[in-house]
Amino acid sequence: MLRCIINNIEGPGIKVQRGSRAQLFLNDIIECKIGIQAISADPVISMNKIRKNMESGISILTKNGLRSDAVVKYNWVEKNFGDGIVLSGDQNFTRVEKNHHICQNRKAGVKTQDMASVKIVNNLIFSNYGQGCLLVDSSTAYIEKNEIFENYKANIAFGGVNSGDTVILNNLIYRSRSEGIFAIEGGFSWIKHNDIYDNIDGIIMFDSCIHIANNEIHENQRSGIICTGSSFP
Repeated sequence: MLRCIINNIEGPGIKVQRGSRAQLFLNDIIECKIGIQAISADPVISMNKIRKNMESGISILTKNGLRSDAVVKYNWVEKNFGDGIVLSGDQNFTRVEKNHHICQNRKAGVKTQDMASVKIVNNLIFSNYGQGCLLVDSSTAYIEKNEIFENYKANIAFGGVNSGDTVILNNLIYRSRSEGIFAIEGGFSWIKHNDIYDNIDGIIMFDSCIHIANNEIHENQRSGIICTGSSFP
């Protein structure tokens, strides 16, 4: 699907059903309920402008244990009234890569939930009214080489005992109005080689076990790292 303008739809602008490997390029999707929705499918979503949708910009979910290997890259996902990108469900291995703008969404820029295990690599994620990246209990992510900044809540937030194996590596994380990284009840995870600066707090951990190494944490307004509860970094 190429160069379509899709707007004012009461459901998804584009819906990709089970097993499809749809190629979605250079579309402009505005003011639908959901911009693009994929269910246990493997679409390539690239170079689209996905804006001002009533719920999420892109929603990729898996059902009944069926796998998704969707690729989301080179898109503008902005000003949606829910989350920018939502990734849900077991066996969800979506890759979110090299998106130019994931910004100004009313909730999180990228949200993972319900046992999704995704890769978030080389994106610009900024100025969202929720978190930049939000990993809800039981989901995990590999987060590398992103520039995540100026989000109203934490630039990255994750937690839950099943959030183990989350890796946060080589990111620029700065100017959040809250925390650079916020973890609560997090399983064993890694925060390495990041530049974390000019947030209110650099890293806050509640009851979490995280390996923290080789980061540059500087010029945060209140604290560099806070460990509280039973945290064991």
